[in-house]
Amino acid sequence: AKTPITNREQAFSAVRDRDFEPAIEFWKQEVEHRSHYHSGWQRLGFAQREYAVDLMETDHQAAERLLQDSLTSFTNATSHNDPQYSAEAYYNRSKAHWRLWRLNQDREEFDSAVEDAQMAASRFYDQRFISWSEFLNENPPHN
Repeated sequence: AKTPITNREQAFSAVRDRDFEPAIEFWKQEVEHRSHYHSGWQRLGFAQREYAVDLMETDHQAAERLLQDSLTSFTNATSHNDPQYSAEAYYNRSKAHWRLWRLNQDREEFDSAVEDAQMAASRFYDQRFISWSEFLNENPPHN
């Protein structure tokens, strides 16, 4: 078994190396003790979503579960008092909805992605949020 991660630097490094499981465990511990730790929820959601992306081709069920978990994590991060961090959480949740749509072709997930992208763009001015919202609007589902 791998040595558990004991600090944030190790968690950041693990995510950069796409070694998601220990990072996810670390962030789960962090938010378990500090439920209003919005940045922790954001980082947990990011690790969950990116791990799901890695598993989409090989383990559909695990990918779907991780994406659902990431939606919960990002939802917990949306209530951040700082509009920029709140917008970031909506942006990231939008991307998780979009990934779920790509996985299951569920139109509701796409619509949620659009809604969250618009929320992010309206909360805080950031070119990433605007570009993502435009991308979704220009690339709707064909069904």
